[in-house]
Amino acid sequence: MAATYLPISSDIEAIFWESFGSHGGIVSNCVEFQTQLVICSTTPRVLEIRPQNFVQGSGVALRVVADEIDVCPYVVRQIF
Repeated sequence: MAATYLPISSDIEAIFWESFGSHGGIVSNCVEFQTQLVICSTTPRVLEIRPQNFVQGSGVALRVVADEIDVCPYVVRQIF
Protein backbone atom coordinates (compact mmCIF):
# COMPACT_ATOMS: atom_id res chain seq x y z
CA MET A 1 0.00 0.00 0.00
CA ALA A 2 1.43 3.38 -1.04
CA ALA A 3 1.45 6.32 1.31
CA THR A 4 -0.85 9.16 0.31
CA TYR A 5 -0.38 12.82 1.18
CA LEU A 6 -3.63 14.61 1.91
CA PRO A 7 -3.40 18.33 2.67
CA ILE A 8 -5.14 19.44 5.83
CA SER A 9 -8.24 21.57 5.45
CA SER A 10 -6.52 24.73 6.72
CA ASP A 11 -3.95 24.42 3.89
CA ILE A 12 -6.72 23.98 1.30
CA GLU A 13 -8.65 26.93 2.76
CA ALA A 14 -5.56 29.19 2.70
CA ILE A 15 -4.83 28.33 -0.95
CA PHE A 16 -8.48 28.94 -1.90
CA TRP A 17 -8.54 32.36 -0.16
CA GLU A 18 -5.23 33.34 -1.77
CA SER A 19 -6.26 32.21 -5.26
CA PHE A 20 -9.60 34.00 -5.34
CA GLY A 21 -8.44 37.04 -3.40
CA SER A 22 -5.74 37.70 -6.00
CA HIS A 23 -8.48 37.83 -8.68
CA GLY A 24 -10.77 40.12 -6.70
CA GLY A 25 -12.98 37.26 -5.55
CA ILE A 26 -14.99 37.31 -2.36
CA VAL A 27 -15.26 34.21 -0.20
CA SER A 28 -18.92 34.16 0.83
CA ASN A 29 -19.09 30.95 2.86
CA CYS A 30 -16.60 28.72 4.61
CA VAL A 31 -17.86 25.84 6.73
CA GLU A 32 -15.81 23.07 8.30
CA PHE A 33 -17.49 20.17 10.07
CA GLN A 34 -15.60 17.04 11.13
CA THR A 35 -14.05 15.70 7.90
CA GLN A 36 -15.86 18.10 5.54
CA LEU A 37 -14.88 21.53 4.27
CA VAL A 38 -17.12 23.65 2.02
CA ILE A 39 -16.00 27.02 0.61
CA CYS A 40 -17.89 29.27 -1.83
CA SER A 41 -16.56 32.30 -3.66
CA THR A 42 -17.79 34.76 -6.31
CA THR A 43 -16.09 37.40 -8.40
CA PRO A 44 -17.36 40.98 -8.03
CA ARG A 45 -17.95 41.51 -11.76
CA VAL A 46 -21.64 42.10 -12.61
CA LEU A 47 -23.14 42.11 -16.13
CA GLU A 48 -26.66 43.23 -17.07
CA ILE A 49 -27.84 40.70 -19.67
CA ARG A 50 -31.37 42.16 -19.92
CA PRO A 51 -33.04 45.13 -18.22
CA GLN A 52 -33.07 44.42 -14.47
CA ASN A 53 -31.54 40.96 -15.09
CA PHE A 54 -27.98 40.73 -13.78
CA VAL A 55 -25.38 37.97 -13.78
CA GLN A 56 -22.69 38.28 -11.16
CA GLY A 57 -19.46 36.97 -12.60
CA SER A 58 -18.53 33.46 -11.83
CA GLY A 59 -18.31 31.52 -8.65
CA VAL A 60 -16.65 28.40 -7.40
CA ALA A 61 -17.73 26.01 -4.69
CA LEU A 62 -15.10 23.71 -3.25
CA ARG A 63 -16.04 20.67 -1.19
CA VAL A 64 -13.56 18.44 0.59
CA VAL A 65 -14.79 15.19 2.12
CA ALA A 66 -12.15 12.84 3.52
CA ASP A 67 -9.75 12.24 0.59
CA GLU A 68 -12.00 13.66 -2.16
CA ILE A 69 -12.00 17.24 -3.47
CA ASP A 70 -14.88 18.51 -5.66
CA VAL A 71 -14.70 21.83 -7.51
CA CYS A 72 -18.01 23.13 -8.89
CA PRO A 73 -18.18 26.34 -10.95
CA TYR A 74 -21.44 28.32 -10.95
CA VAL A 75 -23.00 31.63 -12.07
CA VAL A 76 -25.03 33.86 -9.73
CA ARG A 77 -28.11 35.37 -11.40
CA GLN A 78 -29.90 38.32 -9.80
CA ILE A 79 -33.43 39.18 -10.95
CA PHE A 80 -35.17 42.33 -9.68
